[in-house]
Amino acid sequence: MKNGTYKVVLTIDLFECADEEEGRNAVANMLSDMLDDDEFPEVDFELTEELDMEYNTENEPAELNFE
Repeated sequence: MKNGTYKVVLTIDLFECADEEEGRNAVANMLSDMLDDDEFPEVDFELTEELDMEYNTENEPAELNFE
């Protein structure tokens, strides 16, 4: 995978959630249970911003001395 910012899409069907808080709790519990069982749902990754992490320090500029 490339270094950068990704949009991660996870589709979950929720049932019998009265409001957003109950929906968040249902998702948190589901993910917690799946991780405890060494499982994880299918996830789609979409790179939105790539970070260039390559750099070279072989030809560093000489330090300047202003004394």
